[in-house]
Amino acid sequence: MSIKRVIVVAGGTVASRFLQEHIQEEDILIGADHGVVALLEAGFIPHIAIGDFDTTGKENMEAWKSLGIEIIPLSIMKDVTDSHAALEHALTYIPEEVHIYGAFGGARMDHTLANIGLLEWLNNHDVKGIMQDETNRVQFIKGPAKVTLTKSEYHYISVLPVSKYLEKVTTYGLVYPLQEKDVCRGETLGISNEISDRTAMITIENGVGLIIESKDR
Repeated sequence: MSIKRVIVVAGGTVASRFLQEHIQEEDILIGADHGVVALLEAGFIPHIAIGDFDTTGKENMEAWKSLGIEIIPLSIMKDVTDSHAALEHALTYIPEEVHIYGAFGGARMDHTLANIGLLEWLNNHDVKGIMQDETNRVQFIKGPAKVTLTKSEYHYISVLPVSKYLEKVTTYGLVYPLQEKDVCRGETLGISNEISDRTAMITIENGVGLIIESKDR
């Protein structure tokens, strides 16, 4: 039986209050390495702890087991990151959506960019992925497609190409409209728009990219 959402908490910066505001009782919770600590500090017991635990210390495992957490230890010598392994496990629940927290921030830009790239990996497995923190919410789009957005505290909307072009981008309900416009990678045409009504819609005919909702601190 499939479930609505799996929450993966990665090892980047994430505030306890953010987790408390966004995690729902019915969510399946997976902590990737230090994400386990973030969940516990926020008052949540993850269903799964997965990773090589190079940042948390393997001495914590017995304490986690006593809480009923399933531990999936990984070798440090592996071909995927802890976050990627956590997403692979998330798919075993056949979720409609996977929300990823703690995937931004920290000192490792390579991990941040790799995590964003995992949104495409989820899309390739027919699962919607949303990567989010206090100031940004990111989702992947692959044409032909449409995305509906609801006005929220993330008041800036950006359309960022990953392929060379996002072809025939049309927006509805945004302050600066686009009408069948090709948006080119390396240019900034799609940056810092805003929702003008309660909802907005973005459609693309072809190409792959990111929809980024953001706000200033």
